[in-house]
Amino acid sequence: YTCQVCGDNTGGNLNAHHLNGYANFPEDRVNPYNGITLCELCHKAYHKKHGLSNATLNTFCEWFKENV
Repeated sequence: YTCQVCGDNTGGNLNAHHLNGYANFPEDRVNPYNGITLCELCHKAYHKKHGLSNATLNTFCEWFKENV
């Protein structure tokens, strides 16, 4: 119940983020190890930089290092 980037734990603003994107990795869509909780602001910031179709574990790790 907490954003794994900024630590925000305000109720009602968390998003489930697929580390390996939903569209390009259908085999990982329901894999619980392919998800992380992000607040709305962090989720939008990640996708603003990497788009919706370029989400991968590697791009998330790079973005995470820049934003923590």
